[in-house]
Amino acid sequence: IGGWGDIGCLTSLVWLGAGAQLTIGQYGMLARAVQQFSWQLGGIMRSLNTLHEESLYLGDLYEFLDLTAPQASPGAADVGQDLKNLPLRFEQVSFHYPDGDLVLAGIDLEIRPGERVALVGENGAGKTTLVKLMMGLYQPTGGRVLLGDKPLLAYPQDRVRQLFAAVFQDFVRFQFPVRDNIAFGALGQAASVERAAELAGAAPFIAELPGQYEALLGKELGGADLSTGEWQKLATARALAREAELVVLDEPTAALDPKAEAEVYRRFGEMTKGKASVMISHRLGAARAADRILVLKNGRIVEQGTHEALMHKGGEYSRLFSLQAQWYE
Repeated sequence: IGGWGDIGCLTSLVWLGAGAQLTIGQYGMLARAVQQFSWQLGGIMRSLNTLHEESLYLGDLYEFLDLTAPQASPGAADVGQDLKNLPLRFEQVSFHYPDGDLVLAGIDLEIRPGERVALVGENGAGKTTLVKLMMGLYQPTGGRVLLGDKPLLAYPQDRVRQLFAAVFQDFVRFQFPVRDNIAFGALGQAASVERAAELAGAAPFIAELPGQYEALLGKELGGADLSTGEWQKLATARALAREAELVVLDEPTAALDPKAEAEVYRRFGEMTKGKASVMISHRLGAARAADRILVLKNGRIVEQGTHEALMHKGGEYSRLFSLQAQWYE
């Protein structure tokens, strides 16, 4: 619109100037008025264009608002049944998004109570999708996800959600005091905020904040401004505060420096003591802390076992580990 507006301004000025006796001052005032009109018209057109672009997202919003949350199937299990200490099993699970792209296929898996599992594989292998299926955030398009001997949907979904705690890569940065930031992970539970912060390695930097656990976070509201790594530790503490049976850590050290990363791996067993855990990591050294390593490739589990067994096998895990290790030699 800018180019055509300028041409229109010049044309208007020439036409008006040719048909009237204008002083220099009048001509300048007229030029300024026409130029202002061009700018205003351009602004209106840009606003209409932005409005059109933003309206395209409304279709996604309305589609999301029309979704219904999964409900327990008819004949659901007794709401008083203890759901703790039950294995989580996948039976020939597959999943694809609405666009038809297959993400996971033929997944058979069992995670036992208290077991520490590491998920590794290249980008796009399906690791995050797999854990979202575990937690009931996605529903499989084929096969079944079972808790004990019943499908997840056979249980009241509010009780199923209480079994899991997760830290995903896109964690939320709540602009609230430190204590509330951590306690949000355990609403309705008697959470030990300080203990969770200690396990997550967040206690040292919290101790340096004015007000410590009562310190407001987020510079937008005049609070303390944390680094990305400190926010990630806070998100991990939020997950650990929850009395969950299975903890999911999706790249828990992605924003941490090497020293802090090593500390997280050292504390991994203590963090998840008495709980099953699933850790996703591209840094294969972290997988050594797990009881079992699952290797995903093209949406399938191609290998599983301990670090030593997989290295001895010389397959996909060994290849990926050796690729990373060569940069440290």
